[in-house]
Amino acid sequence: MTDRLDLLAHCVSGPLLVSHGPHVRWACGFSGSNGWLLLRDGKAHLLTDARYREQASQQVGPKVDLVVTQDPLAEALAPLVAHHGTLSVQDACLTLAQSKSITALVSGLTLHATGDTVERLVAVKTQEQVDTIVRAQRISEAVLEQVSGRITVGMSEQQIAAELVYGCLRRGAQRMAFEPIVASGPNSALPHARPTERVWQSGEPLLIDMGCVVDGYASDMTRMLHAGVPSDAFGDAYDSVRAAQEAAVVAAKPGADAAHVDSAARRLLQAAGLGEQFSHGLGHGIGLETHEWPRLSGQVDYTIPADCVVTIEPGVYLPGLWGIRIEDMIWVRHGEAERLTNTPADLRIV
Repeated sequence: MTDRLDLLAHCVSGPLLVSHGPHVRWACGFSGSNGWLLLRDGKAHLLTDARYREQASQQVGPKVDLVVTQDPLAEALAPLVAHHGTLSVQDACLTLAQSKSITALVSGLTLHATGDTVERLVAVKTQEQVDTIVRAQRISEAVLEQVSGRITVGMSEQQIAAELVYGCLRRGAQRMAFEPIVASGPNSALPHARPTERVWQSGEPLLIDMGCVVDGYASDMTRMLHAGVPSDAFGDAYDSVRAAQEAAVVAAKPGADAAHVDSAARRLLQAAGLGEQFSHGLGHGIGLETHEWPRLSGQVDYTIPADCVVTIEPGVYLPGLWGIRIEDMIWVRHGEAERLTNTPADLRIV
């Protein structure tokens, strides 16, 4: 973890407060729900409460000074930054109330926003981190294969979701990365559908978006099933989504504009007359969080760094009818992007 602390210490001038839990874990190993990491004057301090005294002492290394308090973290922070005129903070993560509390406790202290500085560091993955993401992905793949082989029409979305959750936990996942999306028929046209009591019916698609967590790292994939032979319109749209995904994977290279990668997929769907039905961004970074920097979207203006892991998930959604999404994780490497998802993207007919 020392290298990560050094990276953080050099990314801003003056003291830096890391308040976002997953970033604290990335930097020093602490995974508790209440902790701030302060870097100042060449030293690192982890601030937490008494519930996490033992856990923190086990998880953080000797380079990190452990500060355990019964008071709000802002009060423990105050004497450590009292003689500094500025403090860099994660403006997207520190609440307004916390910011006000810090400046009220330390007279004359100015808070500086870090923007996405920390997020960019966290986005770059080591081989060890990627291996952990892959372990989570292999659990998801094994469970999806098992569940897909035994689900039938007449089962509800909630029943299928329960099978997915149970299967992942039984195979060693810590938890699900998010509530599985299991969407049948017209519900599949809702990009973030939640499982309901609706039963899967003959002649309908079934969209399954799932992921689990292993050692803190998440996986994420989406696959489509269909009860019986699909219509020509559905089959053609499926082929278009798959082609769009492949085009985006090819475009996803270190230094590529995130918006350009998004447009690589979007252009193909527009040519197929489905551009208006692709209603969300192409993908997102993944690691200690299911959604992290960078976003792949036409709404962003930055390039993709080498060695980040992102999802590529184009989709089309026809309200009241059906939706299609295919999602894989890739590791953006120099040369050709490495696909981390093994499950075939073929439409599975059951």
